[in-house]
Amino acid sequence: MLYNVPSRSGIEIPIATVQNLQEHPNCWAMKEASGDLNKFLNYRKYCQNIELYSGEDAMLPYLVPAGAKGLVSVCANVWPQATQTYVQLCLAGQTQDMFPLWNNAVEALFCVANPIPVKVLMQQQKSIQTSILRAPLTHLELTDNTELLAFDEKINQWLAQANQSSFINTVENRNIA
Repeated sequence: MLYNVPSRSGIEIPIATVQNLQEHPNCWAMKEASGDLNKFLNYRKYCQNIELYSGEDAMLPYLVPAGAKGLVSVCANVWPQATQTYVQLCLAGQTQDMFPLWNNAVEALFCVANPIPVKVLMQQQKSIQTSILRAPLTHLELTDNTELLAFDEKINQWLAQANQSSFINTVENRNIA
């Protein structure tokens, strides 16, 4: 899977490069995390032999109709069940009113450099023992985690409501069968 994450790498993978690689037997997909719908659409248009996955958690409701096959997620590190439900709903076209919550939750996860907020929240959730990172990153950069904890609660409430929906049960039953 190719990773197009220009915010991390400082450069975008050119369409021509993806076109050349899409026929390689080891190249089956691409994580597209430019945050630009038009760039995603251009990859879809010119690189039709490769599966495109969103690398932008909050944009998934908009990228599925544009051809995204799924999500390579940051949110799944802290909200695995909620993210799975979110992806299932997006892939099924059931995206009403999800963007504001997920967009704001993602913003909270990126309030300082990734993965600092993720590690801090995972430690708060007791998923990991410590939020200490390798230098130059430090958990001390996140001076206030109030908003992060508030979104943790909101996402968990959203998941509880979504799980009560008969749609989720229908989707899960189809996946089991």
